[in-house]
Parts: sequence; C-alpha cells; structure tokens
Amino acid sequence: MKSLFGNRNNLVTTMQDQVYQILKSEICDGTYSPGQWLQEKELAEHLHVSRSPIRDALRKLSNDGLVDTIPNKGTFVRVFTAKDIDEVFEFRVLLESQAIRKSPRFLTPEMKKVIAGCLENLKKTYQSNDLKNYIEHDTTLHSLIISLGGNSLIESTYDKIHSIIQPFRIYSLVSRQRFDESIVEHEGIVSNILAGDVEKAEEINRSHLALAKEKVIEYITSKEYLSKCIRTDS
Repeated sequence: MKSLFGNRNNLVTTMQDQVYQILKSEICDGTYSPGQWLQEKELAEHLHVSRSPIRDALRKLSNDGLVDTIPNKGTFVRVFTAKDIDEVFEFRVLLESQAIRKSPRFLTPEMKKVIAGCLENLKKTYQSNDLKNYIEHDTTLHSLIISLGGNSLIESTYDKIHSIIQPFRIYSLVSRQRFDESIVEHEGIVSNILAGDVEKAEEINRSHLALAKEKVIEYITSKEYLSKCIRTDS
C-alpha cells in the first residue's frame, strides 16, 4: 500500500513538472503573446489535464518572472520593459563576474575539457550558421562558467534569470556582425579562463553581456515587439 501511494505521488509530481516545462517552453518560444491572458480552463484543455497542475505551473512561472498574476483579473504573459532587461543583465554580470574570479579554485582538468568541448560545439554551430543550436551551446557555456564559482545558490539563482531572458536570446544575435563578434568574444572568455587570466576573461565577458543587452533592449522597444503586446490594464 505504501509503495502504491509513493508511485502515485511520483506520477503526480512528474505530470506537474511536465505541465510546467511545456508551458515554460511555449512562453519562451513565443506561442503566447506578451500580455496574453493564460486562462486555466483553456490551458487544461490544451494539455488534457485538470486545472490543478495548470495552477501549480502558473505559480512556478510567476516565480520565474515569466508571467504576472493580477488580483481579480488573472495570469498574463509578462511584458518586459527596457528597465527589466537592464536589471537582469546587471545581475547577470554580477553573478558571472563572481564565478569567473573564483574559477581557478574549481577549474579541474575534467572541467577544462568540458568547457573546451562546449566551445568547440559553439564554433561548429557558428560555422554552419545554425543560430538555434548556437544559442543552446551559448546557454550551456555560460551555465558552465557560473558553475565554476562553486556556489549552488548562485547557480539556482542564475537559472531563474536565464528563464527571463531566454525568449529574447535570438534577438541578441540577429545581425551578422553581432553573430560574428559573439564567437570571438566566447573564444576570448574561454581561453582566458583556461589560462587563469580571470581579469581579462571578466573584462571580455562584461563587454559581451553589455552588447547582448543592447540588442535585446533594441528589440523590446521596437515596433515589432510592441505590436505583439496585449494590454492587460483595460
């Protein structure tokens, strides 16, 4: 009896996690417009589940900063402002700089191989003009850099702010010039981390993030983004 109860709990937890991951992915890939009302009933029908896991997922997405819950109105896909993006990147610089400064303490031979391998994957996707997979390897590389700080709390916090900028990562690399610059910057960051020159690695990374922020803000203040936004204040 105890075993059956445990299995049932695991099943419920798995379903809740799946619902959360599906909705998170759909928000990040633009399935829902900024400001769109996420109605529990419609989402439950869409995913063929009850409203309970939907409600749980929306709470988690609110904690992630991807949706806004307005009392007596509902839950809406978050509409980001230039100030939001500026704050996210400012925080990201702090976390990544801290990790880079501490990296010599945690840069094992095995970790060097992992980071070098990730950079090679990044270079391959760049050479094949595969922007989608380039962004995935880019994300992995920066997460590896964060892990070099040896602080699990920072890692979990970083995962949250990554969720916020994930829908916009492609817009930081839309121009060919920025795409070309990005791979050079990543090579500089990694080579200096591996060589133990944390000051140079941090300097390049700060510049890299500043340029990425600039492109994301350029997009969310554009007519293209603003035209997609659905007002929630009416």
